Amino acid sequence: MLHPRRPAVFLTALSLSACAVYEPEPLDEAALRAAYRSRAPDDASTVAFAARLRAEGVVGAPAVFDPVDGLSASEGEAVALLFNPDLRLARADLATADVAAALAGLPADPTLGVSSERILASVDDPWILGGTFGVSLPLSGRLDAERDLADVERRLAAADVLVAEWRVRHAVRRAFQAWRAETLRADVLAEHLARLATTAEVLDRRAAAGETPRLETRLFALESAARDADLQVARGRAAERELEIRALLGLAPSAPLALAGEAEAAPNIDVVAASDGACADHPEVVRARVAYAAAEAGLKLATARRTPDLGLTPGASWEDGAMRALFGLALPLPWRNGGRREAAEAASARARARFAFAAAAETAEARVAAAAARFATATRVRAALEASLAPLADAQWEETARVAEARGFAPLPLLEGAGRRVDARLRLVDARLEEDLAAIDWREAAGPFPRPASDSRPASETSR
Repeated sequence: MLHPRRPAVFLTALSLSACAVYEPEPLDEAALRAAYRSRAPDDASTVAFAARLRAEGVVGAPAVFDPVDGLSASEGEAVALLFNPDLRLARADLATADVAAALAGLPADPTLGVSSERILASVDDPWILGGTFGVSLPLSGRLDAERDLADVERRLAAADVLVAEWRVRHAVRRAFQAWRAETLRADVLAEHLARLATTAEVLDRRAAAGETPRLETRLFALESAARDADLQVARGRAAERELEIRALLGLAPSAPLALAGEAEAAPNIDVVAASDGACADHPEVVRARVAYAAAEAGLKLATARRTPDLGLTPGASWEDGAMRALFGLALPLPWRNGGRREAAEAASARARARFAFAAAAETAEARVAAAAARFATATRVRAALEASLAPLADAQWEETARVAEARGFAPLPLLEGAGRRVDARLRLVDARLEEDLAAIDWREAAGPFPRPASDSRPASETSR
């Protein structure tokens, strides 16, 4: 006959065998740094990722991805979607939510109970041994509620990735336009300095011959020194903007990268402005909608937990040389706690999520209107500068040059004309930058519209 102690030892060993084993994984910093520094916009993984974006119909995906001739803003978006550190972290959170959703709603593990007693009086069999096997019957529907909550939390993590992607993509476009404006500003100043240098050579010869006062040559020298300082600032800022672009793209400062500037295409504001619910698919509105569903699922789970689950504890004992059957029931009595606080907090969280969704929807519409107004103003300013100030400054310079050539060299009018011309061109560069940034702001505020069905999830999922 099986000794009464042996089943207890066997069940204990079985329970211990189910325990997980921890396996350490040291942080390999050298490998991480090497992977970071080896990234390039033209490597095979980046090209393949851009092709998948295009095949999936992701809004804003580059029609042609060829960074060899210079990385454009649209191509930079694809690189950022793959390597941007904030997006990689958001995807890691999504992966964690995937694991949680896959393992949610598992029933509670059974419990093994073992007890022993020894009769102190002198008897033939002084030991009383007992064992129970406890299981929980989820009568409340808690397991289904846990699965529902984990699923909607996974969707919320995906919405967080979608919001992060949307923000990063437009941050990349802003950085590209800021870099482009600085390079254009440097080009304008470099051309102005070349004109001043040509005029200064003539002035030096005339001053040496006694035909022009040295005072006028010093004015040109002062103008050249001031504009040269502006040129160095513009070039320095262009280098800073390029480093910002590299950081957004997730590329190392030393990674091979050539940038290509391009103006933002004018958005068709009337199409979206005239559409009802134009912001309904904005990533932040989508996230607020999913957050409300998560709060709803949280309240459902908190309510289910208020219903106690029944515990069953069948077992057996050995006493006086005979085996006896045991059976027990356990039912919590929700008299004092009963999950009231958790349920009340979940109900309050759902009410807050409702307000948060309303705020997100209202803010989205307000941002679209404000961005449209800003774009309209920027367009008018840029058009006015192109139609009036810039042509007038060019005409004044050309007329001054003709008069100087016909009537003799006139340094001061030439200096004034050159200064007005370069100031007008610099103002035009600023106006075009403002218009481009306003167009980017409008696109970010309006959201992806129209939005293909295949683009209803994070672009990162195309790489899975």
